[in-house]
Amino acid sequence: MRNWKELAIVLLLTGICAVLAGGGRRRWTAQEAQTICTSHLRDLHAAIQLYLADNDDWYPPSIIRKSRWVYWPQLINRYVGDQLSFSCPVGKRGPQAFEEDDLLPHAYSGHYVSYGMNYYLSSSGEKGHEKWPARARNVAHPSYVITLGDSKGPNHQLRPTSCWGQDYSPVHENSANFLLADGHTESHNQDTLGLHSPIKGWKRDPLRWQDWK
Repeated sequence: MRNWKELAIVLLLTGICAVLAGGGRRRWTAQEAQTICTSHLRDLHAAIQLYLADNDDWYPPSIIRKSRWVYWPQLINRYVGDQLSFSCPVGKRGPQAFEEDDLLPHAYSGHYVSYGMNYYLSSSGEKGHEKWPARARNVAHPSYVITLGDSKGPNHQLRPTSCWGQDYSPVHENSANFLLADGHTESHNQDTLGLHSPIKGWKRDPLRWQDWK
């Protein structure tokens, strides 16, 4: 450096670049992340209720594989007031959504969806699924059946047989948040939720996923 002014300019520019590179990031406390995530799950529950009303009580398919790939977030998107509701601030896929400019409206992006839907709650159009009783009126105990939960993605699904290995996303102090069919939320880990097919002593609790009338 020829003089201290040049050094000062370089340091200033370096600082600005560092701020711009990480300016959209923030550290969420566990309580903040928990509050935002559960609030977003309840927002999605409200959107699903509107979808149910318009579709004769049928849940949105978790995934449609026939002719084109369509996931449940795309089907309820029109009913969601704030697109940020699809994202968890500390999820595997959602944090980028919170880094956008708050002055601009959040556009829907499947890449930012933090939640998966109960694979057994809705027909996917696959062979054999057309007989699944995937209507809200057919859920025997809505306060016990999972609708949505923190998910790793990318398929936006939750399946009990592979939940902890592939789908489940324990981003809230080793637990995940889940939305139940009646609209309330719960936090669970592998010890409290259980699996459809138990592994290494985990609980068997299929009614969380397939409690039909």
